Amino acid sequence: MSSIIPKRSIKVDVISDVLCPFCFLGKRKLDRAIKITNQKGLNVKVERKFHPFLLRPDLKLDSSLIEKKFGKEGARQRETALRESGQEEGINFSGDGTVSQTTDAHRLSAYAYDKGGEEMQLTLLDNLFCGHFEQGRDFGSHEFLAEQAVVSRLFPTKDEAKAWLSTDKKKEEVLLEIACVELTGVTGVPLFIIDNKYTIAGAQDPDVFVNLFEKLAHSE
Repeated sequence: MSSIIPKRSIKVDVISDVLCPFCFLGKRKLDRAIKITNQKGLNVKVERKFHPFLLRPDLKLDSSLIEKKFGKEGARQRETALRESGQEEGINFSGDGTVSQTTDAHRLSAYAYDKGGEEMQLTLLDNLFCGHFEQGRDFGSHEFLAEQAVVSRLFPTKDEAKAWLSTDKKKEEVLLEIACVELTGVTGVPLFIIDNKYTIAGAQDPDVFVNLFEKLAHSE
């Protein structure tokens, strides 16, 4: 009688900010890496949890920051590369999203994980990312956040979602987690921490994740 070998659990903690296009891209690349891993038949189960980070806490974000840092031509090249990479992952970056504070979005993300685990959090984040980067919606709008909370099944109605957003629920937890991440020296996102041991920085190609998952699949 053959016995079923339990799947090797791999934990991926993702530090990200929904304001960051590379975090959206990195999420999609990780999604594809997990799909490839499953297609390969690796005996692993990848579990994801997203954690908050604020790229610009003051949120007086100058739209020309990238240009100031990399120059006009460098900024143009980075934008072109981002759009092309996005298309590979099914993302249509519009570049028209309003820049606003993301703490409320992080609060919703934390609540989604508490209520529905990984699946609900991932659904919410994908809806938020798409709304902002493809449709130009504003993270500072409780209307937008409430809509996505309902679509993602966090709340049955927009009124209930707005009522929750008007409170400070999950705010202390989110700000504490952000502070703890900053104390570790993290300055850029996305950052993927695998099994509390390995780190992958940036929106890396799926093969980078798959190779590590293969390594872990054969480890004790």
